[in-house]
Amino acid sequence: MSRFFLFLLAFLLATAVLGDALYKWVDEKGNVHYSDTPHPGAVKVQLPHAQTYAPPTNAVTPPVVNAQNAPAAEAYSQLQITAPTDQQMFWNVESVTVSVALEPGLQSGDSLTISVDGQSKSGTALSQTFQDLGRGEHSAAASVTNGDGAKVIAATPVTFFIQRGTRKTH
Repeated sequence: MSRFFLFLLAFLLATAVLGDALYKWVDEKGNVHYSDTPHPGAVKVQLPHAQTYAPPTNAVTPPVVNAQNAPAAEAYSQLQITAPTDQQMFWNVESVTVSVALEPGLQSGDSLTISVDGQSKSGTALSQTFQDLGRGEHSAAASVTNGDGAKVIAATPVTFFIQRGTRKTH
């Protein structure tokens, strides 16, 4: 049985060399050999071509967008703070990353603001890290504003806690 697997392995390795000829011969003891170099009494083995796949081309062309036919911005359906979760407890941390999920993605010209305890960071990133947070209760909020500064959607705020261990001194 192991000879069969050895033969199969040798055959597969030999077929991996594309474009090279494969030769098969039987030695005086009856052992079958395969090689990429011809030997006395060897027969050239014809291998089928490797199976390939070519994906179909996408025949759909994107529409031309100009000022007259520009699609209207899709309304946001969801803005949710995904981390930290409401009432989550952190132990002995110096920073917390607030992450949000926004559906659909942030529209061109809009800005995402993420806040912790009134300290805000705006931009296009779906997460922001806040450093040097003290122990105790903290509140995270998020909102999207349009180019005019008007709030478009706001997430439900979450509350999280930071605890710090203390070392007893005697």
